[in-house]
Amino acid sequence: MRTTEFRTVLRHAQDFGVAASIEPSTATGTIDVEATLGGTLGAVRSSGRIIGRALTLAGAPPLEVDASFGVDVGGKTSTGTFRVRAPGLESAAFLAQNDLTLGGSLIAAGTWSGPLSDPIVDASVTGRELTISHRGRVAVIAAGGAFDGMLKGPATDLGGEATLTIGSVEINGRGAGGVIADLTLAAGTVRVQARAPNVKTTPDAAVG
Repeated sequence: MRTTEFRTVLRHAQDFGVAASIEPSTATGTIDVEATLGGTLGAVRSSGRIIGRALTLAGAPPLEVDASFGVDVGGKTSTGTFRVRAPGLESAAFLAQNDLTLGGSLIAAGTWSGPLSDPIVDASVTGRELTISHRGRVAVIAAGGAFDGMLKGPATDLGGEATLTIGSVEINGRGAGGVIADLTLAAGTVRVQARAPNVKTTPDAAVG
């Protein structure tokens, strides 16, 4: 089976029970799904590969996706591996309403297994050459960023830890040095513990 319309693939996946709360009408890009079916009518299994280029969802930056999967159709369970790359974060549109822009690249790679509606995910996330810009009364520009993290748990309730290192930060045109932040994700909340040695500041915050 092959198809090239990303929003159609997403809509059919949701009908089949795959957990995805994103509105298919926001999906654009080209995708190639190749799958084989086998077994008996009472125990159909499928395996295949998904390759996507320039995929976008709800204002996210274009994504490149490469995944291999196996599905127990009757039991509605699956296993697989994936690699998702966002080569140009500056294309993200969903942050514009908050006068935020991002730059750099992000890669997530890992595995999943379990129920289609809520599989267990184990993934690493890496970001390089990251930049952050906030316009407004308090203008903030951050550059030289690197992100390294791990995500584990059910897809609907992921947990994990990460470190974000920023090489340089400017606030209203004044240099504030670098920032190192430790992030912890649990129960839908991200806790951030940051250190800015040059300004002797150690913020501690939580974001739902």
